[in-house]
Amino acid sequence: MLSQLPREGSLAPNTLSEPSLTPALVLAGESAQQRNAARSLPAASTETDARKAASACSSDATQPDPTDASEGSRGYTTHLYHSTPGCLPCSTGCLRPLQVFCDMETERGGWTVIQRRTNGSVNFQRKWKEYKQGFGDPAGEYWLGNEAVHLLTSQASYSLRVELLDWEGNQAYAHYETFQLGSERHLYRISLKGYSGTAGQQSGIVLQGINFSTRDSDNDNCFCKCAQMLSGGWWFDACGLSNLNGIYYPAKHNVRKLNGIRWHYFQGPSYSLKGTRMMIRPSDF
Repeated sequence: MLSQLPREGSLAPNTLSEPSLTPALVLAGESAQQRNAARSLPAASTETDARKAASACSSDATQPDPTDASEGSRGYTTHLYHSTPGCLPCSTGCLRPLQVFCDMETERGGWTVIQRRTNGSVNFQRKWKEYKQGFGDPAGEYWLGNEAVHLLTSQASYSLRVELLDWEGNQAYAHYETFQLGSERHLYRISLKGYSGTAGQQSGIVLQGINFSTRDSDNDNCFCKCAQMLSGGWWFDACGLSNLNGIYYPAKHNVRKLNGIRWHYFQGPSYSLKGTRMMIRPSDF
């Protein structure tokens, strides 16, 4: 089972009594052989070590613990991988050890999952500090944390994959060849290039220069304070094209929800999705 996340505001341990993802959400398909893993990011004290830390999920140095496996209701198994807890590089020291969920199967694997929504079990209506540090459980719904993602993407060139699932079982993905998140001083500004995928002819996130906003830190390009109006923390721009951290609405209550989990070019501006994942890996993987 997963140990408690070693940081403030973490949830209780999760025994994986329920599947962490429905198979439909992983576009490549989850199975008993899929090598998805939850592992701690390794320590980093030099530039070389930092690059290793940034590639925590793109290696397979640890083996699954057969006692940490659970059969999902649709017949697939999730194994949890373990490694020595460490910390991410930081100019003033390091972050506390963080567990991450690794997808080792989709598109050749090597992905570090930084966001996941599956069932509404975790409240994403959080403040700036919580989005900075991260929250939730990597075996279920969680946000890895803006500071961790910034540190990862500042050490190497990274790609981003966004996976979307609607309530009718339709799936889509958005792939960005390069992805970087600025520092807190730069308001965790997102930078994206090279969009492709099935989630619309255009990107659902403005590619350059959009700051992160939360209900207590309004950094968007609208006088209306998007995070307060649309909920969650996100790169809102002018409240427009997407918000994967919105309120989780159940089936039959998910339409005409501007403050739900949205991706404009997939199912429109007010359709709240059933599930999402955001995950990153080194661009040269």
